[in-house]
Amino acid sequence: DLRFHRSLGFYSGEDEQGRPRHVGDFPTLVGMIRGVDGRTCGINRTYMTEDGRKPPGFEDDCRKMYTPDIPLITRGAAVKFDEPKNGILNVAEGIETALAVRMLHGLPQWATLTANNLESLEIPDDVQIVTVWADKDRSNTGQRAADALVTRLRSEGRQAVALLPPDEIGDGQKTVDWNDMVQRWGVATVRQNLVYQSWYKRLLQKISEMQ
Repeated sequence: DLRFHRSLGFYSGEDEQGRPRHVGDFPTLVGMIRGVDGRTCGINRTYMTEDGRKPPGFEDDCRKMYTPDIPLITRGAAVKFDEPKNGILNVAEGIETALAVRMLHGLPQWATLTANNLESLEIPDDVQIVTVWADKDRSNTGQRAADALVTRLRSEGRQAVALLPPDEIGDGQKTVDWNDMVQRWGVATVRQNLVYQSWYKRLLQKISEMQ
């Protein structure tokens, strides 16, 4: 449900005639947003430059979501990179973060796009082990959403845990996520970190108990 468009039109603001202003055409990640029933309920677009950075001057406007005019239709939905396998699912907020952690573990992964969607995410009944790769925010928004999802899943009898990035939020930054960790440290180093190692050993133990 995640595709790539080499040159998609990017619009921001309005022109002199009040029409959407065409800024340019950019490489774009296009994510299909689906509910637990598999039906499409929206499209997310992440625009970038040729070298994979946010378009200059539009750093806060490079992600755009299209949804039908139905309130909260995307609530509980996600961009689903993989189908859950062997009762296991990993979830994160942003598409970039979800892709980064998928590089780490190679297991089924979803991206919820927002903290609200993470908190309300609908998980298939056959999924019994869920790892939430949470954002660490100064506002605690990511942490609260992850904790709320984990609490709800545990109340349903499932096994769930939230993992926070093992690094501090930098000066002038509002958040740090697992994509930041992979970019700063590299995949091999993150895999050797105690937080990741402890999670992975515990996951293998849980899988063994289920067999």
